[in-house]
Amino acid sequence: MSEKDSEDLDRLLEGSEAEPALALLKSALRDAPLPERSLLPKVQDRIRLRTRGRYFRTRYSRSLDPVPLLLIVCLLVLLLLTAVFLVFQPLSKEPVPHPLPSAPIDPLTAPAGTTGPPPSAG
Repeated sequence: MSEKDSEDLDRLLEGSEAEPALALLKSALRDAPLPERSLLPKVQDRIRLRTRGRYFRTRYSRSLDPVPLLLIVCLLVLLLLTAVFLVFQPLSKEPVPHPLPSAPIDPLTAPAGTTGPPPSAG
């Protein structure tokens, strides 16, 4: 109920205090009972049993405490950051220069006198 609806209801019920049904209705609307316990765990257990564990299989899905989930997420993020560090850590050093071997002489583009070593007879 919004505030406007409750104000309208109070205005309607204030003038007729003599009728017991209206007084009972007014007291019932003002003093709404709060549930003593949650029905959610029982409903989830029944759904899990009926679906043979397809829904609400693990205790984490039925838990109202977010600490285990947050702990698992933090550990996964830490593992991911460690893996990224270990992959990129060798790239942060200066590269070591390696001398390249000389390229072989191409017989098709080489001048006539430099064809390379003579073929071996064998």
